[in-house]
Amino acid sequence: MGTISVKSLSDYQVVYQEFTGPARQLTRVFDQIASWMEQSGLKPAADFIGIFYPAPKSEEPSDLVRMEACIPVNGRPKVSDPIRYKTLKGGAVVYTLYEVGNGDLAQAERDVFDWMAQRNMARADYHMHLYRASTDIGKNENIIEVLVPIR
Repeated sequence: MGTISVKSLSDYQVVYQEFTGPARQLTRVFDQIASWMEQSGLKPAADFIGIFYPAPKSEEPSDLVRMEACIPVNGRPKVSDPIRYKTLKGGAVVYTLYEVGNGDLAQAERDVFDWMAQRNMARADYHMHLYRASTDIGKNENIIEVLVPIR
């Protein structure tokens, strides 16, 4: 298990798109928002964020996810469906870092959930991934911050 701790997040203004479907299509959703931003003359204000909600119930095992793909922006741009705008409220979160290609992301999420349960911490009914590039020289991996808001 990686290091797990508590930190405070600031508010984020984001443009986002809701998505329910196979996890392997998440990149396509972020690409659609990024393309819309480029056409609108907007640049991301911070790293991309995925907000994950409980997946739809299915009779068969699946990789379905229900999420909002978010890209932080400065100001309040004019949006139209399927792109929306909102403020993600900051606050206390429990988090850990996950290096893509180094272990199991679902296990990293479970580790955070278990850590919170051991400390009797109530968690929100969603969790987030903050997608950021590695800042370590010589590394090409991406880093995902697994974030779980504390209720």
